[in-house]
Amino acid sequence: MFEHGKVTVGQRVLVNGAGGGVGGFVTQLAKHAGAEVIATASPRSTEAVRRQGADQVTPIEPAADTGVSAMHMVARNDVAHLAALVELVDAAALSIDISESRPLADLADIPHHSETGRTRGKVVIIP
Repeated sequence: MFEHGKVTVGQRVLVNGAGGGVGGFVTQLAKHAGAEVIATASPRSTEAVRRQGADQVTPIEPAADTGVSAMHMVARNDVAHLAALVELVDAAALSIDISESRPLADLADIPHHSETGRTRGKVVIIP
């Protein structure tokens, strides 16, 4: 987001799918950078996205002629970026949305449970 999007104070950022794991981090990071955050999220994720710092949460379909620019973001493993994220988590500037903790024995059931729409956030697996 910072490397390609160059998000800075005062910019407006649209986070599509802010209720997901990556979208939740992007929402918090954009807010941490001082941006105004507009987010899309399902009704069950709306309050969580607001808690993560979104200024506005809605389902939107922008018209093709609006001049809105968009980019596809893919997470990559970068040691320096991950270390910076850990610092933000440790400083409580970035939170991780954990919906539940499950034992390793339940690992095979977790994707099925998630497909029902009942999982919001991350599932921690306990060995």
